[in-house]
Amino acid sequence: MKKNITIKDVAKETGVHVSTVSRALSPNARASLSSEVVERIKNKAAQMGYRPNLVASGLRTNRTMTVGIVIPDITNSLFPPIVRGVESVLEEAGYASILVNTDGDGKREERLLDLLLERGVDGIIDAAVTSQDKKVTSIYERVPIITANRMVFGSGIPAVINDDAAGIKKMFDLLVAKGHENIGYIGGPDSPNVTAILCANDRLAIGAIEAANSRNLKCPDNVSITGFNDTPMIDRIPPGLTTVRILQFDVGRIAAELLVKKMNDPSIPVPEKTIMPVTIVNRGSVSIPNTGN
Repeated sequence: MKKNITIKDVAKETGVHVSTVSRALSPNARASLSSEVVERIKNKAAQMGYRPNLVASGLRTNRTMTVGIVIPDITNSLFPPIVRGVESVLEEAGYASILVNTDGDGKREERLLDLLLERGVDGIIDAAVTSQDKKVTSIYERVPIITANRMVFGSGIPAVINDDAAGIKKMFDLLVAKGHENIGYIGGPDSPNVTAILCANDRLAIGAIEAANSRNLKCPDNVSITGFNDTPMIDRIPPGLTTVRILQFDVGRIAAELLVKKMNDPSIPVPEKTIMPVTIVNRGSVSIPNTGN
């Protein structure tokens, strides 16, 4: 069998100390070395076929270099950009991610969180928490957690969220500026005789457009409809959904940056709440009210 290449072998070939090789090959420890030394060692290690033994490393450092990512619905196109943002940071920092999907089920979430803890993850990014999530709150003292796109109120768990209130207000102001006075909000009861419908997310807006079509009402001729999130491909839905754009990728990216800081130094302070700005994307689903109907 071919001999496994070790750090000692790489050190011998590069003419440096074993500890230097170890630091050069660790994203979290290489800052003390020059970029030239790091690149020379990395290139030689790759040329020799060196692969780190993460199991052995984990036993020495009590770290697995893995992070759990919890999402509520893997079929919802809102979450892939958030996950990509998370992984853009974790990969660079040397972490692998374990993605789990709760299906919005509280009991399933508890089981999956326990599974992540059993796997020894170094931290968790949770985009599936509820506002009063007791399970996440109970494990926060044991493992670093950052919530993304949602927050647990009063828990002290750092959260990276969107400015939902500002987004709703901006969209409401847009509809009022167009002349709408009877505005319904979906996420609530039936709203008859409205000229505009403000939806809590893009999926609800698509349903509202379909419901309007089933009643021979055209959007925006008979009713204006707006969404929230600007999820991927939503611009392809006729007549083009006017919606609130959130920074999905950046929510994940910043959540991961905060988590890496906490995993490297649990005592380092991070903001309890990071609020991301939102913008209106004005497409074709909003017009002035048709007072003839």
